[in-house]
Amino acid sequence: MQGVAMTPKAYNKRLKETHPHIKCVGEFTKSSELLEHYCTVHKIKWKVRPSSFTRKIPIKGCRLCRSNTDDLTGKVFGRLTVVKPSNKKNTTGEYYWICKCECGNTHKTVGRNLKDGATKSCGCLNVETREKHGMHKSEEYRIWQGILDRCYNKNRSEYYRYGGRGIKVCRRWRTGENNEHPFLCFLADMGERPSKEHSVDRINNSGNYTPSNCKWATKFAQERNKRTNIKVVYKGKQMILADAVFLAGIVSYDCALARYHKGWSVKRAVETPTFK
Repeated sequence: MQGVAMTPKAYNKRLKETHPHIKCVGEFTKSSELLEHYCTVHKIKWKVRPSSFTRKIPIKGCRLCRSNTDDLTGKVFGRLTVVKPSNKKNTTGEYYWICKCECGNTHKTVGRNLKDGATKSCGCLNVETREKHGMHKSEEYRIWQGILDRCYNKNRSEYYRYGGRGIKVCRRWRTGENNEHPFLCFLADMGERPSKEHSVDRINNSGNYTPSNCKWATKFAQERNKRTNIKVVYKGKQMILADAVFLAGIVSYDCALARYHKGWSVKRAVETPTFK
């Protein structure tokens, strides 16, 4: 039936049989023209060619039907009440939902942020919380914010080394717990920054930002926890190759590294002297 014009009566009958939740708003004379349709499930209007509904594999309906997105209309998330879906979507193809905040502002966000608790207000809640704890200008707050940006802000230059590798921030530090602001949860778990030389270091460099996997460490200590470092066992202790070279004190690091890549044992690579 594709490409063949149908009478409005025949088309509406066909539409009712295959897509009972969709109604055709207007009538058509050609199957190639765009007509406005209405989805009674998600209450969305959009235009589509009538011939699209007469193919062997008909489309499922509006954009929310096709993406199997839950209808969030009327649901409350924190201070936000979902009003209706938006026609715009983000770079990953997720549609925005238009929400009304308790403060009176209108805010747009994707459903995923609402469901996982990442977005609870139009931004007024963060402003009130910052004023409450008074630490939004502190180094701890700057470090916490930097952690979130590296993991979730694709515009950050370091994103590919963190969020791009699948590194995430635990829910407690990202959305809070027991109505506590996430930064205050982070501060309670990590404590205040010991000195200006310290920053947050992940014990397991491939692990997430969690209380059990993070500690305050100096830049010198963090350099030894890079995933590019070569970890070896020397004299019964696990260390990086650079430390093994330093303990042996016989050859240079470049010499030991070249030997190690050739298949030499760690002991032989760092303890065999070079001959001129």
